[in-house]
Amino acid sequence: MDDIVIDLCNYAMKHNIGFILTKHLDSSTVAAANTESRTIIVNTNYKDKRQIPLQFAHEIGHIVNGDHSMRALYFTPSRYGIELKANITALNLLAPYYLEDKPDEYVDVDSFMEMFAVPEHLRDAAEQVLYSND
Repeated sequence: MDDIVIDLCNYAMKHNIGFILTKHLDSSTVAAANTESRTIIVNTNYKDKRQIPLQFAHEIGHIVNGDHSMRALYFTPSRYGIELKANITALNLLAPYYLEDKPDEYVDVDSFMEMFAVPEHLRDAAEQVLYSND
């Protein structure tokens, strides 16, 4: 997972997105983005380490999608509105890591969701992303 987070850091820098990776937050604190300053804070102490790349990619999604908010946007695995769009962007950013060198017959949405701790209610979005990348 560390390699994926490093790649996401590089992606963020290429898109002029600032970020802070910190282990000094409570393990239940999720990632957040300030769309005005184009800055993301990622809790590397989060309780489920598998989900850190998803949270980081989700917050990147808010910024690259052009979302605007007067307050910080926190990782919300919602299936509605700008949150769903940020989740789809995140899934698209993460899919190549799952699909890398994987024959089509081994592509499985359950293992993708397990790899990144994707919430069950995002299954349809994960299937769409995975199977449209073939």
